Amino acid sequence: MDPWRRARQGCSARQSNASRGAVGRTLLQPEVRRPFTAIPTFWSDQYDVKIQSLGLPVLADEPPLLRGSMRERQLVAEYTRQGRLVGAVTVNMTRELTSYRQRLLAGW
Repeated sequence: MDPWRRARQGCSARQSNASRGAVGRTLLQPEVRRPFTAIPTFWSDQYDVKIQSLGLPVLADEPPLLRGSMRERQLVAEYTRQGRLVGAVTVNMTRELTSYRQRLLAGW
């Protein structure tokens, strides 16, 4: 089973809310049907450090590729599985998340 599908199965409350909107959209505009695709995310603000995560880094089978440094309090970590991006974590680099979100969505 695809790990993304397994992760999405655990989100029943969010899925029911999202499916209500999708049902309405599908009934009113059947030409714009598309599957619901949510990327798991979290963030935490720790004083002057903003940590954000996209995808499922825990699924990575390789050590993360890092840019930046903790000494400078700015870094990005890319997590891959079999060469495919499965997650990203940023520290004080929130602008980087947009490109990772697009890359994760493209891989679904």
